[in-house]
Amino acid sequence: MPQVYFSTLTRDAEAAVARLTACLVKIKAWLKVSRLRLNPTKTHVMWLGSQQLAKVNVLEVPVALTRINVSKTARVLGVVIDSQLSLSAQVSVVCRSGYY
Repeated sequence: MPQVYFSTLTRDAEAAVARLTACLVKIKAWLKVSRLRLNPTKTHVMWLGSQQLAKVNVLEVPVALTRINVSKTARVLGVVIDSQLSLSAQVSVVCRSGYY
């Protein structure tokens, strides 16, 4: 599962989206050479940060002729990560599975 990370200031969020889109075009071309495809339905975009996230107003990112909504949580190697990096989503998942 390849992952791409960018560090940016909140005021430069639009530029970060443009860089991400350009990077995904290159990844898509690289995958095509290996006879693979980038699956937009399994692609997640998430802003990570603290109180500054409220200033970011980018809610969609163009990926391979579709637009991906920005997620609040994502599962990475079995751990649920939320955009605030608070681990509350992970604790909820573990507690839910314990009561199951």
